Formats: sequence, C-alpha cells, structure tokens
Amino acid sequence: MYLVNKIETVDFNFDNLTLGMNDVGSNYSNEIQYGKIFFENGESVKFWFVSHHNVNDYGGAIYEYENGETQFCYGYHCCEVQFPNSSNTNFSFTSVNDFKKFISETDGIQP
Repeated sequence: MYLVNKIETVDFNFDNLTLGMNDVGSNYSNEIQYGKIFFENGESVKFWFVSHHNVNDYGGAIYEYENGETQFCYGYHCCEVQFPNSSNTNFSFTSVNDFKKFISETDGIQP
C-alpha cells in the first residue's frame, strides 16, 4: 500500500503544523497530508492521509495514537482530513476513545 510505504520511508515533521478547523493541525509532503488531531482532554493523535485521487489504490488515513496503536480508515475522507460539522468551529472530539469509535463507525464509508 502506497501510504504505508511512504510512512516507513519518509521523515514527516510534526513540529510546525498549520492549525485548521476542528483542532486539526497539518502540512503536506507531496500528495500526503500529515498532522495531528487535538482533543479537548489534551490528548492527540498523529495521522497520515492520501486521497484516492492521487494513488492507484484506495488511499485512506492511518492514525497513530500516543500508545503506539494504529488504525486505518479508507473511504471517509476525500481530498483532506475533515470531520463532521467542519463549518462549526466549536466542534471537536472529547477524547481518543471518542475518536476511535467515530473512526470505526465511518471506516469504508464513501465521502
């Protein structure tokens, strides 16, 4: 899988992220969006995302939690990592557990 290969071979800098909507900070390295999602309780999760428009596979997002656990999700994001109510600047996930549940429920859903 393209995204896994890139994560294993490219050094992504998570220090200087541009903060966007809904507590998502990110940058781009070629066609990969990478960054962190910050939760209300102070936790965060790293992510790497590639759109299916840019590769010859499903694309998708890989999330890496602070404990080293990873979770893959494809189909939910289209061109960048965004979450529900993206026009509502007050929307955020409360915790990692809240986020994991959301990702599990939306994995494979077309954008």
